[in-house]
Amino acid sequence: MHMLGTGVPGTAGSRAATLDAVLAYRHPGVLARYVKDFGGDQGAAEELFIELMRWLYLCARATGPGGLGVRLQMYPEILRIDDMWHVFLLHTRDYADFCAQYFGRFIHHYPTPTAQPRAQGEDAELEGFLSFLYDELGEATVRRWFQEQRFLKSAGQSEPG
Repeated sequence: MHMLGTGVPGTAGSRAATLDAVLAYRHPGVLARYVKDFGGDQGAAEELFIELMRWLYLCARATGPGGLGVRLQMYPEILRIDDMWHVFLLHTRDYADFCAQYFGRFIHHYPTPTAQPRAQGEDAELEGFLSFLYDELGEATVRRWFQEQRFLKSAGQSEPG
């Protein structure tokens, strides 16, 4: 198991773990693979992994028991988080164990078409997502993901090789 830190994670059939418990999870193998495939340094990979933990927590909150049914999708501003998620998914057993332990169920990844500029009518959907994101993870996360665009995938960013 690749968990570092403290916190009592949820167990299958129980309430999901707290955000703090989810954020304490680490997986050095995922970080190493991300750096190998996408470049960058360890510190940037660690920051991105923590943002992935926020995203997975958000997914669990949106779709879990008593969830709000908010539709989540990867927006262009956060596609680097999606890249990290793809790397975590390569560690299939660890990913499944993580989901079971922290959320009580598997968090599925549903591919979406390549990110395109927002079409008409998507603004209301984005507003709903941003409101949910703000309520669940706070202003600082909204700012990091959408205002600062720290996880925007640039046109020149390498793809895994």
